[in-house]
Amino acid sequence: MGSGTITASGSFGGVTMRIVCEYVARGDAAALVFEYMAATQAETGQPVPAGISELPAMLQRECRDPPAVYRLPGALLIADHGGQPAGCVGLAPCSDEHSAEIKRLYVRPPTGDKGSPAP
Repeated sequence: MGSGTITASGSFGGVTMRIVCEYVARGDAAALVFEYMAATQAETGQPVPAGISELPAMLQRECRDPPAVYRLPGALLIADHGGQPAGCVGLAPCSDEHSAEIKRLYVRPPTGDKGSPAP
């Protein structure tokens, strides 16, 4: 997938979100995937990693090279709120090469600004 942008907009609960597929050009994707993994570690009672290098090798690869993990027909879509990344959904290709499945889904916790995700 190239570094171009694909955008879709919508509103939910009074908050307008814009989905941007632009992860190659921005470092937001790796940060959001890492945040998801760190939150999952905490929720399952495991030690929370301070950085990508503290994750298992398979998860490190996902943070360091999102385009390889979420290659076509998949994608890593970033939700943008007010110009800041607010969450992501990772669609990983299935074995049939014509479809993808949701592998990751993450929304940053609200900051108190009308339920807006943290920047």
